[in-house]
Amino acid sequence: MLKNSHIVCIAAADWAGMWARAQQIMTLLAKEGNTILYIDPPITLLSPIKNLDLWGNWARWWEGVRQVDENIYVYTPPIFLPFGNKYAGINNLNQKALALGMKRAMDRLGFGEDYILWTYLHTTADLIDRVKPGFVVYDCADEHAAFTGFITKETVDKLEERLIKKSDAVFATATELRNRKQKYREDIHLVPNGADVDHFKQALKTDFPVAEELQNLPRPIIGFYGGISDWIDLASVEEVAKAHPEWSVVMVGPVDTDITHLKKYPNLQFLGKRDYGRLPTYLKGFDVCLVPFKINDLTVNVNPVKLYEYLAAGKPVVSSPLPEVRQFNEVVRIGETPAEFLAQVEAALVETGAEEVARRVAVAEDNSWQARCNRMVEVIQERRGEL
Repeated sequence: MLKNSHIVCIAAADWAGMWARAQQIMTLLAKEGNTILYIDPPITLLSPIKNLDLWGNWARWWEGVRQVDENIYVYTPPIFLPFGNKYAGINNLNQKALALGMKRAMDRLGFGEDYILWTYLHTTADLIDRVKPGFVVYDCADEHAAFTGFITKETVDKLEERLIKKSDAVFATATELRNRKQKYREDIHLVPNGADVDHFKQALKTDFPVAEELQNLPRPIIGFYGGISDWIDLASVEEVAKAHPEWSVVMVGPVDTDITHLKKYPNLQFLGKRDYGRLPTYLKGFDVCLVPFKINDLTVNVNPVKLYEYLAAGKPVVSSPLPEVRQFNEVVRIGETPAEFLAQVEAALVETGAEEVARRVAVAEDNSWQARCNRMVEVIQERRGEL
């Protein structure tokens, strides 16, 4: 295992935000004695207009480096200029500002020159030469050019190509994602997402509490948690709520898309973001768990973390036909259309036997974050000549 190294993580999600791949991997590396400087994704001058919660990031920038766990420090970068994903020159200026703040944070923590830069953002292509890390890891978890918003696909693709070619080790979370990036280099390693199995297995305990918000809801409870954005298949969710007004359909997570048309269903509830530590209490109350993604250029490259977490809790899962989910069809039901999605939810409700639960948990245990981290470290050590 990688030990006693300094690692700077350029993350795609705030440390205090929805718990995902970067936080999981960095937490495991920190437990091995590595010192982590986790850099929250920057926000632009326009970001708080779209999401009012981001005003808090401006306040955290003034705090400087803050310790959040043993061996883990977080730095929120300065405010960026908008349109860095449209115009390469603006990204270059933004990365120059990030480099200055990052160097100050590293100096405070005593980082030397032989540190690892571990990035999740294509924009880092303009940062590397300014901060001169000893080793660069690009962990590609998304098709960045497929996101909507203020981006130009060509700009994003060129930045990512440069980053991939500059990196010493490149990982991808999904087969299609790896295949796409191999046009830039062949040695891209497939390392899918995983689960903190022990954390979510708590939902299997008979005396484990159900989230208070769920305790008085009519059953069955059909549940989802995660970011609710324009890539979520709300049509399939609506189909379930409409067909069964006697059921409860619960969506847990921050909403970043229009849900006005769904407010007419009293049995469909959007609860907002909940802390990662509390998610097993929601899973405890779910009877069937959903992975409702639209199928598009973004999601065909997605390896959903929630899939493994649902399975770790032993819950029946119904998913859209994501390529990365199809390989688990022995423990996951697939709905191609809203009508099929509903039918699969109805069928999944009775699949609660001990053998079925055990089979799901076993799949999750084969796909733990620890296993993923071990594989990534093995590749890094090979590339550094340490094996």
